Amino acid sequence: MRKAAQRPRCRRSRVAFAELEARNTEQTQLLELVSQLEVPVIAVADGVLVLPLVGALDARRTAQIETTLLNEVARRRAHTAILDITGVPVIDTATARRLLDVAQALRLLGAQPVLSGIRASVARTLVTLGIDLRGIQTFGELQTALESIKHDHD
Repeated sequence: MRKAAQRPRCRRSRVAFAELEARNTEQTQLLELVSQLEVPVIAVADGVLVLPLVGALDARRTAQIETTLLNEVARRRAHTAILDITGVPVIDTATARRLLDVAQALRLLGAQPVLSGIRASVARTLVTLGIDLRGIQTFGELQTALESIKHDHD
């Protein structure tokens, strides 16, 4: 009698476990999708990539930006990589230093780093923090950056 009573519980446990596995798989897929959408690298011209950034940049996200952008520059053999920070509300010291690290790594791959979308408040912050942007082309707007790159490569 005991074995017969345990069978339905065992079956319910297996069903519950299968449902948990399915949910876990779905959540993993959603997290991967969010990661891809969080760091979209867009080819806008031959050899030119743009990475539009929106929202706060923490250590996890800047590490993902670095990995994704460097892989895409190498894979597509890009000569220019534009990080557009128009949608980034605040740049602190740690974020600025991480972006400089990304720029240095881009140069090591042979790509010119470009920073666009620099608003007045961000410019003041970078100057106040003493962040040295030598070696990185900077533009207030993405459109200006693209026009300059087009002019340089014509």
